[in-house]
Amino acid sequence: MRKTAAGAIFFGLSLLGGQAMAAAPFEDTIAQRTLACTACHGPQGRAARDGYYPRLAGKPAAEVPAAVGAALAVAAQAQGKSISVMMAYADRLERFTRWYVQLWAESLGKDGKGTTPIAALG
Repeated sequence: MRKTAAGAIFFGLSLLGGQAMAAAPFEDTIAQRTLACTACHGPQGRAARDGYYPRLAGKPAAEVPAAVGAALAVAAQAQGKSISVMMAYADRLERFTRWYVQLWAESLGKDGKGTTPIAALG
């Protein structure tokens, strides 16, 4: 696994040509926010040609699991419940929970805001 990770890092750095890339400016628009979704769901939010990715266009937010999870997290935080638990039910997923906690804390726990991630094993 270490060789694979090191190879991926080397490959990524070789694509950069050894230079750090500046982050593109972020526009806070719906079009910008949905760029990650359009890679799989297409610009119109429909299923891919192979039918693998679900259709998102026209669905209410309650039928999109990511939207439901985000809404629940925001609502809980608004009520002062600032702990997010990632519980794995298999021992072999312990490392995943630790990775998730690290990623969550670095991404959403800035400036004393956000939720506190907790890893659990059940």
